Amino acid sequence: MKNKLIKLGAIAFAMTTPLSLFACGDPKPNGDNPDPPDPPAEEWTIPQGSWSHSDRIMYVRDLGYCTGEKAFVDTSEYNMTGTDLGFSFYDDELKRLYVSFGDTNNNKVQGGGNEFQSNVTLYTDNLDFTSGIKWTGALAGQNGASRQVTPLAHRIAAQNQKYWGNVAMGDVTNSNVISTIPTGALCLNGTYYIWYMEVRGEFEATGEWSVYRNCVVKSEDKGVTWTKVQGLDWVCYDSSEQEGIAPNFGQICPLDGNDGYVYIYGIPGGRSGGVKLGRVAYDRIEDFESYEYYRSQDADGNVDWRKGSNGLRSIKAQSSSYIVAPMCGEISVCYNPYLRRFVMTYLQGNTSIVIRRSSKPWGKWSDSDVIMNQSDMNGLYGGFGNSALMTHDGKRMYLFVSEWYPAYNVHFVEVVFN
Repeated sequence: MKNKLIKLGAIAFAMTTPLSLFACGDPKPNGDNPDPPDPPAEEWTIPQGSWSHSDRIMYVRDLGYCTGEKAFVDTSEYNMTGTDLGFSFYDDELKRLYVSFGDTNNNKVQGGGNEFQSNVTLYTDNLDFTSGIKWTGALAGQNGASRQVTPLAHRIAAQNQKYWGNVAMGDVTNSNVISTIPTGALCLNGTYYIWYMEVRGEFEATGEWSVYRNCVVKSEDKGVTWTKVQGLDWVCYDSSEQEGIAPNFGQICPLDGNDGYVYIYGIPGGRSGGVKLGRVAYDRIEDFESYEYYRSQDADGNVDWRKGSNGLRSIKAQSSSYIVAPMCGEISVCYNPYLRRFVMTYLQGNTSIVIRRSSKPWGKWSDSDVIMNQSDMNGLYGGFGNSALMTHDGKRMYLFVSEWYPAYNVHFVEVVFN
């Protein structure tokens, strides 16, 4: 379908209707019906300052920063003046949305200087997002700081010993790891899981980086304490700098498929790779060898799954195992009940944040529609959603979009579908 730019109109907006949420995950998919439900009876007016690059999208608009000193809630109170990413998970018991951000700076240190953490997790109990996201608090650490939930990287240990006491797991084993950054999060049966990457070497000027491995930490006490899930490591490079069995799973985004499986969408470090897929039964989520991996799909839609370490080896160099071809960066997958589709958002070709749709977690995935590009926001990347970040059954959804320049921080972006 040919894209067009929708003409902007006057500001007029309806009251938000909260989305009905399922426990610790995404709303249940509504079968394979290709037709979206009837639209609400209300009128939707396109606000000033919004845009659209697709006939399928009514409008997109930037609601402003959700982190930093200019955010809806000034996050410097959490020792957080600059950050990126934003992977969310929802606890239905607490009615609380958590968001784990990436590399985090605090330039308001008493006496001067700058503090650094690999991640900070904020939360909100207010699910009315019409005027932005308003934080209730943060996972608390020592010395007034927010808690870093992943193991401590050597760079942080060298630069900022203040945070050593925040991390129960101690230091990472590889001295070349410079940061341990979240790549996705999930709440399953009351347990919080956060996947993270061990970044190998420095970030390149082109926006590329490589990863030693992707690992998982969990909390069984509502985020008070965190432990590393032992043995749940997707190795991209080992400590001897040899390529591992899972080079395409350096960045993992998990999804509760509400079908008895957790799906993991993997891309390598950087923003140039394609997407590969694994899945595991709920009750085996902490058993590495119980994961099985998508190798191919036949003309009738039957999927060839390969299990465990051997399954990873079998898809390592297999181009048919891509569910989305390169170039993809910073992916996010959730279910949208309004579209009756799983939706995947990611940075495409380092230029645009796009969306694809599929009736099944493995595809086949639709062509991409552009949500926003560099002309809408300088230095953009990310675009992370969640079924808890939707209203009107998903007609409206919100994304966390990162900006590298001119301000290193995260925006809260509204997307409304036709």
